Amino acid sequence: MAISIAINAGQSSSASTVIATGTVQNVITDTERTLFNIQDGSLKAAVSAYFGRSPNDAYVCSPTPWGDLYQTYNWPQVQATLSVVSARIVSETSNPIALNTNTFTNHSSVPAEFNCGVTQEVTVTAESNWSSSSEVGISQTISYGISFLGAGAQGETALSFTQTWEQGGSQSESVTLGSSAGVTLTLQPGQTVEAILSASKGVLTVEVEYQITLVGVTAVNYNPTYQGHHFWALDINNVMSAGKLSNVITSKETIVIDYFTNTTITVQDPESQDVIRTLVTSARPGISS
Repeated sequence: MAISIAINAGQSSSASTVIATGTVQNVITDTERTLFNIQDGSLKAAVSAYFGRSPNDAYVCSPTPWGDLYQTYNWPQVQATLSVVSARIVSETSNPIALNTNTFTNHSSVPAEFNCGVTQEVTVTAESNWSSSSEVGISQTISYGISFLGAGAQGETALSFTQTWEQGGSQSESVTLGSSAGVTLTLQPGQTVEAILSASKGVLTVEVEYQITLVGVTAVNYNPTYQGHHFWALDINNVMSAGKLSNVITSKETIVIDYFTNTTITVQDPESQDVIRTLVTSARPGISS
């Protein structure tokens, strides 16, 4: 099951959510053996601590001599398992800002209708950073789906992208806020109004914690036999525990999202600042970058 992260950046912290799911596995690599400290010598010492005697040979995956013990006895090779441990919203801030203002004046001698629209192109971004590189050889991509709720009356802007495990990076998309139509007013001769486009600029920080563990068996050979057999399959986690070897590697990803919500157009008298009309607007995707 692939790793996927779904984030809804809402109009408030209580409206924002994050869900991260998925598990992936790969047969253990030499690099991962080093990271988990189960190279030949340390693995044999751990087997001795667990099983009572150091083996002549200890393996974690195919191939092995003697016709390949894993295939012959259908033993599971040691695999590195990547899974999501937790996903949480670390912080969220939101500040109101004015984005653009248009002024409309009826210079005629009779009442006239004016389309008092105003728009502004902004950029929404999502940036991913990792606390450290585990060097685990998992050639896995993570799928991200980020929705920016509350961008308009029925508007929702979304970013969808993939990134390679522990690589990080950023994605952005231009979005047009406001409306060039839909705010129609009748202005009297000489009347002036301002159409002010405003929004809340939010920054949402999400932390996702991943865990890499090992599953499977170490295939060991004793010569002469031990407890009546040459070959044994020993659970890798039991062996590592007996050898006081850590069987968990943790990696953390921080995702920072810049977005806009609560977009409104307020039409007001420029002198008295009396509000004439307020319109909640929809966001429209622009050009992805």
